[in-house]
Amino acid sequence: MRTITGQGDPAVQHAFALLLVLLPLAPALVPLAVVLLAVAVIRLRWRSSKVPWRLERGDGSLPLMAAYYALHVVGMAWTTNTAFGAFDLEVKAAFLLFPVLAVVLPVRSALDVRPLLTVFVLANAVAALLCLLLAVGAIVAERVHPDPGGAVVGISHLFESRFSRFLHPTYMAMYAVFALAIRLFGGVGQRGGPWSSAGVVLLLVAAVVLSNSKMGWITLVVLLVHGAWHFRRDRTMRRALVGGLLAGAVLFGSLFAAVRPVRLKVLQAFEATRGFDPGSDRSSDLRRMTWSVGLDLLRAHPWTGVGTGDIKDELHAESARRGYVHVVDKRLNAHSQFVQSGIALGWPGLILCAALLLVPLFAAIRRQRPVAAAFLYLVLLNATVESLLEVQAGVVFLAAFAFIFHVPHAPDPVQPATHR
Repeated sequence: MRTITGQGDPAVQHAFALLLVLLPLAPALVPLAVVLLAVAVIRLRWRSSKVPWRLERGDGSLPLMAAYYALHVVGMAWTTNTAFGAFDLEVKAAFLLFPVLAVVLPVRSALDVRPLLTVFVLANAVAALLCLLLAVGAIVAERVHPDPGGAVVGISHLFESRFSRFLHPTYMAMYAVFALAIRLFGGVGQRGGPWSSAGVVLLLVAAVVLSNSKMGWITLVVLLVHGAWHFRRDRTMRRALVGGLLAGAVLFGSLFAAVRPVRLKVLQAFEATRGFDPGSDRSSDLRRMTWSVGLDLLRAHPWTGVGTGDIKDELHAESARRGYVHVVDKRLNAHSQFVQSGIALGWPGLILCAALLLVPLFAAIRRQRPVAAAFLYLVLLNATVESLLEVQAGVVFLAAFAFIFHVPHAPDPVQPATHR
């Protein structure tokens, strides 16, 4: 338990660690962990009442997050569907809560970042291991006790939603890539010898590959390229990362040739570049449909958007008019956070959403904070193809780590001294 506490306040550290464990393993319990964290911070403030209340000057992420939430509150003024608007504000409540907690937290030293990130890395490795065991168990059970009337799933148990038991595959892949970034740039999770360290890395890579998320694959490559550049003067690390890229290319080629779910995912992406069938239910085509409708709605409502609560109603009504039946049947969102924000709140919402990620990203690059930079570009890239900030898995992930990275350290809160 002392390892988790580190140099921080025990109650705050344990509550934050619980939150980071539940994010990949038990998302339904995340709100409970957030409440416990808030109670721990308030308790510490009560015991440190003489310390002034202030938000330390940082990378700008928390003030921008609060402003983004406030704009959604303002957007309720021209919303018809107030019930959905209220639900949206509830989902995004962490964007208000974590900036407030940053003000309430009496001393920055109450939070020791490195043990918390170790917990996040290990939690994602455990999630990957459990998913692998469950998938292999399902394959074995299917062979030992076949269902005469059911379809044989076989190796498909190892991919996409059948593999990712705790989260949507996109979020499992995003979390795992970030855990790899922490491990790569921060040296986190290296205790226990080379075999256990390699095991953690392999489990995280497996989580990315088997989630069958195209953006997961892309961001893994981006991370390896980032790592090769960052360690360009370290011959051993550079060779290891370039070797990882080459080995990954060979592995991916083998999966493409041998595994149907992977092959279909790649082929669908290429087919989507040639246009789409309005009656298609493939993920790449559905994204193209929602983007097309969303951009037209942004053009029609450039300054105010359609309102915080009316976005899905307007998106689905226009999709129905165009014959995009599966968009309506599946009740899809815009599948891009930037398009989603633009539809709801016009250009102000889209610009604020972009600033929320770009401003701290540029600050992290300028201050040479590779872990924080990796976190932000991972969220940014995923937000181009997913409405990340419409679901708890994206909102709390962004808010919690923005809270951790908000105040600049010298030069990175988890960077080992040898790499400074």
